[in-house]
Amino acid sequence: MDDVIAEVGHEPNGVVWEGIAELLITSGAPHRARRFRFDSEAGAFLACSGDRAALDDLAIRLRAIAVNGDRVRQLVELAGSRGFERGYGIVTAMVDYTSLLGRIATRCRDDDPMMSLAEGLPPPLPATKIELAEQRLGFRLHPLLAAIYGELANGGFGPDYQLLSLIDGPTSEQAVDRYLDVRRTNAGTAWAWPEGVLPILTWGCGMYACVDCRSDNGTVLLFEPNPGDPDEAWYVDSDSLEEWFEHYINDSGWWRKVEDGEDPEDMRPWTDARASQ
Repeated sequence: MDDVIAEVGHEPNGVVWEGIAELLITSGAPHRARRFRFDSEAGAFLACSGDRAALDDLAIRLRAIAVNGDRVRQLVELAGSRGFERGYGIVTAMVDYTSLLGRIATRCRDDDPMMSLAEGLPPPLPATKIELAEQRLGFRLHPLLAAIYGELANGGFGPDYQLLSLIDGPTSEQAVDRYLDVRRTNAGTAWAWPEGVLPILTWGCGMYACVDCRSDNGTVLLFEPNPGDPDEAWYVDSDSLEEWFEHYINDSGWWRKVEDGEDPEDMRPWTDARASQ
């Protein structure tokens, strides 16, 4: 198929095949989009995932188009028109978060942090640092979370104790280090930490706000271990990361109700915790 790709005006390299693969995933298996990380360069195409079934499915889809020149041409033209985007999400799932990021930036000026940073809000991370974090984690960040860390700040804002820095930041804990630590120390126990669930904020007393980076919407979860039962430690805080930040912007999150002496609405249990381990 190299000649077909060349006819369309592109060099048949790993990045082109990465664009093709991303389109195949989002059109044929969108529920698996967040399970891949691509690391292609030069002539090498490399797709990584902790989900063997997802990799096998992608292999089947690639083999199917490898004998269909017209389909390859169509996919290359479509991916090429999008510039073979290789950012924090799948090509067709790119979302413009500019407006939301601007509103978050305005809101964070009014923060009254429980643990303020001596030098103020840390600068955002360069793309190379985001990629390094994703390599260490073994999965991609949800696109909005990647935009937060890459365009707004490396943590240091948000409710109560505020967002953890992703890596190499000034907060007392780093999100990547915390994730890797709990995955390692709790492996094989009833408290095994779910794969792809990144702690982004501590509420104190062992409680964390976490993002399920394998969900399309970036479900925000509450980890509350204090009752002592691992089967009752996970709850759905917000159905999406965007919704969670809207609560932050509007001071409407459950944490605000607690501060005002109100009982927060009951959160529903997150029933996928065991399945995600």
